[in-house]
Amino acid sequence: ESSIIAAKDCGSVEGGDYEVNENVFDLTDLLCVTVYKHQTNIYVSLREFFLLKGSNIAKPSKRGISLNKLQWRELCSIQNGIEAATKIMAARESKSKEAKTKGKDQRVKEEGEEEEDDEPGQILFSLSWKRRVSVHQHQEEVFVDIREYSEDRTFQRSTKGVALTKPQWTKLREEMPNIEALVQHMEV
Repeated sequence: ESSIIAAKDCGSVEGGDYEVNENVFDLTDLLCVTVYKHQTNIYVSLREFFLLKGSNIAKPSKRGISLNKLQWRELCSIQNGIEAATKIMAARESKSKEAKTKGKDQRVKEEGEEEEDDEPGQILFSLSWKRRVSVHQHQEEVFVDIREYSEDRTFQRSTKGVALTKPQWTKLREEMPNIEALVQHMEV
């Protein structure tokens, strides 16, 4: 039973090493996953943490998103699709790099041929009515963005959410069985 509970984890950032409490999984660079129970509901929170001056214990910030148990399980069930989307986005990036290095003289477009830049800039997955996972590219890096969308303005992105880098997404996928085991442990 004790193997289910996350032990005190340690991470490292520019400012030095830090510790997080139990039930917290460190994804890297002060981005952590916390499993907690509020009243009868269980939540999985993906959140940025911060260090207080003179302390090495990381505390959660407001920046992030809490998923209920059903949303968490939906994220777990679509993880392979999200992983495939990250590979597609990375392949698009390498194609665009190749096109830029060939030069403009060799990029003469024949009549009727479409440009690849018309492809959508993100791939979306749904967790619930207002919550989505988008895989997109910013500059040269692929992000997995888990975010709430606003109903007010045709489902525009809200500030509630977190964008995971590729290494953070990989670490989250590795920790998913441990996090799910902790969720099941808290259900009892």
